[in-house]
Amino acid sequence: QPEHRLFTEDLSPPRPALGQAKNVLVIALEGLTGAYLKPVTDFLDYTPELTMPGLSEIANNALLVPNFVSHRNQTNRGLYSLLCSDYPKLLNTNPKPLQLLSNDEAAERCLPRILRDKGYSTHYYQAASLEFMSKQTVMPFMGFDDVRGKPNFNLPRGYYFSWGPDDKLFFEQSLKWVQDLQKQDKPWFATLLTVGTHHPYAVDHTDSSLAPKYAAVLAADRAVTQFIQQLKATGIAEDTLIIIT
Repeated sequence: QPEHRLFTEDLSPPRPALGQAKNVLVIALEGLTGAYLKPVTDFLDYTPELTMPGLSEIANNALLVPNFVSHRNQTNRGLYSLLCSDYPKLLNTNPKPLQLLSNDEAAERCLPRILRDKGYSTHYYQAASLEFMSKQTVMPFMGFDDVRGKPNFNLPRGYYFSWGPDDKLFFEQSLKWVQDLQKQDKPWFATLLTVGTHHPYAVDHTDSSLAPKYAAVLAADRAVTQFIQQLKATGIAEDTLIIIT
């Protein structure tokens, strides 16, 4: 029975030894699902319209969770669940991330605050403007001391995508910041949020014959794969827990 397989068959390689990583890096790919990963679609016996080849290969050498529930599709609610280990509201009322601003006790349970209290430096980078969903206020209260958005990126004059850097540019410039974190004495926790695979999709339409969504997915795959390769080449990956979601 397919339902039975989900709970009895282990898709992942052997769990690595614990205690080796001192840093934590979360990479949140906007608007993507596991349906673009070949190990997941093979496991679920599903034929996808498009596969991310680079990220699929990375998943083959990682601890992979093939099936989980996304409770809401709004970015701030998803980030709240991810970082604060709590269900978001299922109603379109004032979301919990904004409620944190008047509930310091709840904010203390969020991972950035917990790690900051343990001596970590905490960093949040996103491609879009921080004003979207009030992240310029919520993320610092959640425990991020270093919060950067679109204005912090060096964009060429007349850049083709108004929301912010596409995934290639986002990871290229974020890599330099992460390398700087690695030079400091204390451990660090960073969360990176892309924007390229969010509608209207950050792709130069003159360079692709694919539909914008699929072109953006493949561009994201190339960008995040190169980013992971560079983390490995520079040695950052050796002592960093990398979570891609």
